[in-house]
Amino acid sequence: AFRGAFVNGCAGFRTRDDWEGENRTVTTALVYFVFTGVICCALPILFSEQAIALFKVPAELRDESRTLIAIIAVSVGMRLILSPLTATLEAFQRFDLVNRAYISALVFRSVGSLAVLFAGYGLIAMAWIILIAQAGENVWNYVSVRKVVPGFRISPALVRMDTLGALFGYGRHSAVMVIANMFSLQAPATIIGLLRGPVEVGIFALPQRLLLYSAEAFGKVSDVTSSVTAELDETRSRERVWRIAVLTNRSCFTLFMPAAIFLALYGPALLRLWVPDIVEASAPLLQVMVIYFLFAVAGQYNAGAVLLGQARHAPYAWGIVAEVVLTVCALFLVIPLYGVLGAAWVVTLAILLLRGVYLAVLICRVNGFSVAAYVQAIYAVPLLVV
Repeated sequence: AFRGAFVNGCAGFRTRDDWEGENRTVTTALVYFVFTGVICCALPILFSEQAIALFKVPAELRDESRTLIAIIAVSVGMRLILSPLTATLEAFQRFDLVNRAYISALVFRSVGSLAVLFAGYGLIAMAWIILIAQAGENVWNYVSVRKVVPGFRISPALVRMDTLGALFGYGRHSAVMVIANMFSLQAPATIIGLLRGPVEVGIFALPQRLLLYSAEAFGKVSDVTSSVTAELDETRSRERVWRIAVLTNRSCFTLFMPAAIFLALYGPALLRLWVPDIVEASAPLLQVMVIYFLFAVAGQYNAGAVLLGQARHAPYAWGIVAEVVLTVCALFLVIPLYGVLGAAWVVTLAILLLRGVYLAVLICRVNGFSVAAYVQAIYAVPLLVV
């Protein structure tokens, strides 16, 4: 959530060529992330004994477990502390540099892990590989930031409480979104588990996870959308905001439509090959949930990114909270009567209402668009082609 605020702020400073503000934001964010990163690093190390006892690690593996926890904690802390470097590159829309660093680290981590395993080493050696890869990625990103940001510098004198306050002002609504999304994702399976048992949790989770895997692509697109919109919002170009909102959503909707049609028609046959034991129960859920995924997730995912880029996402954040409350209440009423199929319909209708209809109306209201023209621009041509 705080990282999104940082990207938004840096993109705005870049548009205004305010490099002093850029350096001030980077330095202030680094101080914040150093504080949180050190805590995230220290807590696992301090409570490693309790974790080892909780998971009943055998006595002969406890020393190795302590070392492993420490190495992984340092790696995670390092990634968090230096995340403003990656966010700066995203704000400057240098995703090419971000991806080069990430892919290089991923290749090193994968090849290195295989090498140490074939050489007869274990988890400790793999953890060191991960730590080295993380350090290399961070160094690469630091060098890239120095090349991209004119007059880049980090200084304690640049730390400002008002800058931190501005970042928190944006980030508090993003935090609400993150927390609400976590509840939205986990609540249905949790309630199904409470009311129906673990078997039906698996029946529900399978089609949901199958669809969520494809959301990763939309997430990558929305990262770009949010950064570009933050820059466009500085220019007050309503026409260009319209174009990016329509084109990104229409493209994602169009690209996912063949997969949605395939899953709706042939999803049961696919599941029969994959998980024949639960296909009769899971297949109808997949055919229901693909509806919201096509129209609300694929068709409107980038609308939320546009509002994030404009720092006007507070109503959307609280809308997701309302969606979670509505969904949870409805699930407790529907599941005892209609089981997991009823749960699938509850989730589908709630998401269509909030992330489809409400989000479309909200982005149009914020930007002065016609709702009818906006909806038609996204959905009409792809649906007519079908």
